[in-house]
Amino acid sequence: MKLIFLGFAAFIIWITVRAMNREKASRDRIKSVTAAVAKAHGVTDLFVSPDDGSFIGLSADGGQVIVGKGEESRAIPTASLLAVEGVRDETVLIRAEPDGDPVSPVPVAEQGVSDIPERIRWLGLRLTAGDEVFIVSFYEGGRHGVSPDNAQFRKQAALTEAWFRKLSTAMRLAR
Repeated sequence: MKLIFLGFAAFIIWITVRAMNREKASRDRIKSVTAAVAKAHGVTDLFVSPDDGSFIGLSADGGQVIVGKGEESRAIPTASLLAVEGVRDETVLIRAEPDGDPVSPVPVAEQGVSDIPERIRWLGLRLTAGDEVFIVSFYEGGRHGVSPDNAQFRKQAALTEAWFRKLSTAMRLAR
């Protein structure tokens, strides 16, 4: 019986150490990407996804959007943005274009309460510039997703909304 207990305790400790190492690696990756993008583009306002390493930044004057994944980055003139979309599980929730206010693709009255999913697997932003599309992941809930009431999801949803507002405002001001 003691052997089973010791084996179980060792397994729990191994899982805990592995999770801590994964979190540290994620934090280190975010710091590395943040430093590289800040140095290359002079960006101080930057979001780096802890899930997939995609990132988005906005220059101090709002004239450029910096997007990328991992160590690769690309500067896009804000004036070339054609659309900024908030996307949840492949569904566009809100879309902003340079010549108008952000709108929901489907009127809210038609969506109804039943359109709020029980589980959310992914949340992010999609930017369209010319014929290119850039995607930044703000939350990945895994294969089974998370409840919309999940605290971590709600935090990332608020961050996604804040970046949507920043980018849609910068896009409209650049025209």
